[in-house]
Amino acid sequence: MPARVRAFTLIEVLAALAVIAVAMTALLASSARMAGNQQRLEEISFASWAAETVLTETRLNEPFPATGRRDGQSVIGRYRFRWELVVQATPEPAIRRLDLHLFRHDANANAAAIYTLTGFAGQP
Repeated sequence: MPARVRAFTLIEVLAALAVIAVAMTALLASSARMAGNQQRLEEISFASWAAETVLTETRLNEPFPATGRRDGQSVIGRYRFRWELVVQATPEPAIRRLDLHLFRHDANANAAAIYTLTGFAGQP
């Protein structure tokens, strides 16, 4: 008498495939979110480098910048940014506050800054 072969039923196989499909869907969604987060972190890193560069160039070109608003563009890596620099007087007359706001180059006028950096410059 031949030994009886024990195997999975069709229902068990379909249930296992359904569980795997749900798990793979969740895994793909998680991977897509992680890729988006990585791209955002990369953009913020480049924005911080661009902001530091603009602030450093401002301090080197004008050790004690005049108050007012300036704007310009920076390219770093594969990213282009539009920036606004606001120079304000402080209660201490020998110190100026520099607020730098970076925007995506294609952002409209009402867009929020993607990176903001504040620095100070002292009268030499």
